[in-house]
Amino acid sequence: IARLLAFTGGKSLAATTLADLQTFADSLAALSTGSRKRTINAVKSLLSFGQKVGYLRFNVGAALKAPKPKNTLAQRILTEAEVHAMIALTKKQRDQVLLRLLYASAGRVSEVCALTWQDAQPNGDSGQVTLFGKGEKTRAVVLSRQTWQALQALRPAAAKPHDPIFTSQKGGHLDASQVHRIVRAAAGRAGIAGNVSPHWLRHSHATHALDRGASVALVRDTLGHSSLSVTSMYTHAKPSES
Repeated sequence: IARLLAFTGGKSLAATTLADLQTFADSLAALSTGSRKRTINAVKSLLSFGQKVGYLRFNVGAALKAPKPKNTLAQRILTEAEVHAMIALTKKQRDQVLLRLLYASAGRVSEVCALTWQDAQPNGDSGQVTLFGKGEKTRAVVLSRQTWQALQALRPAAAKPHDPIFTSQKGGHLDASQVHRIVRAAAGRAGIAGNVSPHWLRHSHATHALDRGASVALVRDTLGHSSLSVTSMYTHAKPSES
């Protein structure tokens, strides 16, 4: 927004025209496609909000199109062997269970960091975790018996229901930035190139589940997606036929 205001010489949003926006968008050519998209979408979002609250009579940003970056999802999907190597080569118990759960639950890093022991419940001969996250949606994900046993082995004898499952050295919930460092270190030990993040394990879960015959609807519910079209991007990233 600051970049737009500087470009238009401080012109008010109400006085900004579509021609101003188009010229501004053209001025961003030196930026990467992703940066241009974020900048333009931020401007479009502000203008939409301005119209919604009655400050702007017209939303001139509605006609402005943000560029679509190249889809690089396929580059962020690990093989099953790579996931197993990341887990096997991690010796610290907390970190190994964290990696297992990120992959097994397909949870977002914020959802997994927020887990408490009351969110882990038995289910038959294994168990499940209840994740709460994006869009204020709650979903339960069933774990394999092995992952459930590994999770229970991490639980301290004196743990209370509201205690975090993954704790930092200070005793509170593990921070997302710490999880990123744990995942990157695990990827390095496994010899995996690239800026591997916790979200790669989520992508990998979805892809491997579809490869093994899970329905798109089931994977959608596991990942907490809002629609099948979002989940279907995994079938496009790793097609079985071409």
